Amino acid sequence: MNKIIKVSLKALVLSVILVMLLSGTALANGSADGMEVSPNVINLDSNGGSFSIHTNIPYSTVMAVSLLAVLADSDIVTIPIYGTFADDRGDLVVKCIIGEVKELISEGNIIFELTVSTSISGEPTTYDDTVRVISCGK
Repeated sequence: MNKIIKVSLKALVLSVILVMLLSGTALANGSADGMEVSPNVINLDSNGGSFSIHTNIPYSTVMAVSLLAVLADSDIVTIPIYGTFADDRGDLVVKCIIGEVKELISEGNIIFELTVSTSISGEPTTYDDTVRVISCGK
């Protein structure tokens, strides 16, 4: 009987740990704040790469999307959006061309502000995420 209790207790502990890890992953992926910019560090001197914003906003409700970057010197620039689509959970993903993004930003901490109008609220809602921008060789 004690062996069954020990095995059950171990299974319970492992289940709790798994749930905590998965919950932490969801929060790290921006679902708690509405959006997450990927990559979280942009190297202005690197070649290639991609630029995406992942959200927890149901894509089927999206009516309009716009993206701004607040630069380290407080200048604000509009970031061109290449396209939008639903991820495998049905949430909005915004894609931009990394080269165009790099041309508009500078080193420092950049705040990307995504404004989304949905059929649910009807009003625009703004989400943000801060990304570090660096320059360090190719």
